[in-house]
Amino acid sequence: MSSKIIPVIVCTQNLIKNQKPVFNIANNLQIKLLEEFAYRCGKLEYNPILSISTILDPRFKDIYFIEPQSKSKILNTLVNLIEAQNPFANNDEIWENEVEDNVDSTNSNNCINLWSLHRSLEKKQKNKTKSGSHARDEIHSYFDKSVIGLKEDPIIEWENIKGAFPNLYQLARQYLFISATSVPSERLFSKTGNIMTKSRNRILGSRLSKLVFLQSLDDKYWH
Repeated sequence: MSSKIIPVIVCTQNLIKNQKPVFNIANNLQIKLLEEFAYRCGKLEYNPILSISTILDPRFKDIYFIEPQSKSKILNTLVNLIEAQNPFANNDEIWENEVEDNVDSTNSNNCINLWSLHRSLEKKQKNKTKSGSHARDEIHSYFDKSVIGLKEDPIIEWENIKGAFPNLYQLARQYLFISATSVPSERLFSKTGNIMTKSRNRILGSRLSKLVFLQSLDDKYWH
């Protein structure tokens, strides 16, 4: 899955870097491989899908991020995604601020206040800070929790911790199922081509989908 791409690349680079070649040709190969990795995979941390998938995988989180700038950018993206999917998470705080605004507006009718603009800007900044605090607190709490074992299932882990991180759980359900390659879809096209041959070119789409599904089942379900 997509969450494994960055860890696999970093681990592969580390494995190559730790080799101690004896011959010059092997040494040159090592240098060339590391250069190609840096050229072709050096900016994968800035890929939003791969980086978010990696962070939302409880096995990896942020331990494979080398550049602080890329990590900071992805964290801001996560905060924006949480606020976009849950805009009313801080209704109580917003309601309290609206009441305060109404009180100040009634007082301002009685007298002229030089700092009225400052107060409105101050409240606007506080509202902005509060609206993002809940999302950031949830993300930081998620990072404080230790990573799980490499062989454990991240989906099962999210089902166990979804009560503590409800917003991140919704994002994990979207990003952790993204495939890293096109191999599964290409296999599906190949299987479909084996079913819908020239002699069976009049099969309806509904029947074809059923045949493809039956063909994908393991042998144990046919006994």
